[in-house]
Amino acid sequence: MVGQLAAGIAHEFNNILTVVQGHTCLLMASEELSKEGKEPLERISVGIRTRREPDTATAHIQPQTDDADTVARFE
Repeated sequence: MVGQLAAGIAHEFNNILTVVQGHTCLLMASEELSKEGKEPLERISVGIRTRREPDTATAHIQPQTDDADTVARFE
């Protein structure tokens, strides 16, 4: 149950990051912004991409799947 809650929160957080990333890209494409105006947007964009990349320390860990009987017992 805690895992499902954590997954739901992570999903909602990713939704927010997607909206911010989309608006950032749209603003960066604007011809009206100066280089100085685009620099903070570039930092935001890099920060979002960094947050979405898997942690290199745990990237090698493969998730384990349980058999249906085990999953059914705990739900």
